[in-house]
Amino acid sequence: MMKKILIIVAGVILVGGLVFGGLVLFSERLDYAGADRYVEEILETEGVVLGFLREQLEDYDEIERDGINDFAAIVENIEAYYTSLGASSAIKDEEVQQKYDALGGIVEKLDEVAKMTEWLVGFADKVNLKGYEWIMNEEQDELPNDFARKMLEDMKEYLQKVEEFKEKYVGGKAANYGAMTEEYGKVILLGNELEQKYKNKDLAEVVGVSVDEIEAWFDDLRILEELLEKKK
Repeated sequence: MMKKILIIVAGVILVGGLVFGGLVLFSERLDYAGADRYVEEILETEGVVLGFLREQLEDYDEIERDGINDFAAIVENIEAYYTSLGASSAIKDEEVQQKYDALGGIVEKLDEVAKMTEWLVGFADKVNLKGYEWIMNEEQDELPNDFARKMLEDMKEYLQKVEEFKEKYVGGKAANYGAMTEEYGKVILLGNELEQKYKNKDLAEVVGVSVDEIEAWFDDLRILEELLEKKK
């Protein structure tokens, strides 16, 4: 009798193990289709993202606030889909994970581009509204990155030179007109150098990533999409 009971118990354990194993296999079924949808959603933003980044503005009046807001919203969506992709069970596939890991970094850079763009437009708006004087009191901890911090430091240094010159010579106080003219020339030169330093900066210098690198990132996404398609 005891032996029969042990056989029955063993049989129950075996069957239970098979059922449990089946449940584990079912729950661990990798969701390649879901991951593929996340990639597709990100790829659909490519045209808008690259179009925004390549847009050339020549004047303050050409700034489109709606376009900037739309870009920021798109970047938020990209971040959400990319996070969901990273949480997908498909990432447990070693080949998929390698492709996913290779994509790291660009999403954070896109977020920095959005924040930097919003800050620069706000900066231009304040200058347009208040003039350059308010810059001297701008809080350093509100800046989006080191590029913005350095730019503001350079502008403050230049404006300080302007203020010193005005205080020294305002109202025709110059005892030596030649010395005043020389100092004026130095201030003008400093302003020109500052303008040249920042007027033609590209994306790589502002946030540490180029448009070409972002375009290549979308190309890598397409490779991941092809891989997921094959594995579905």
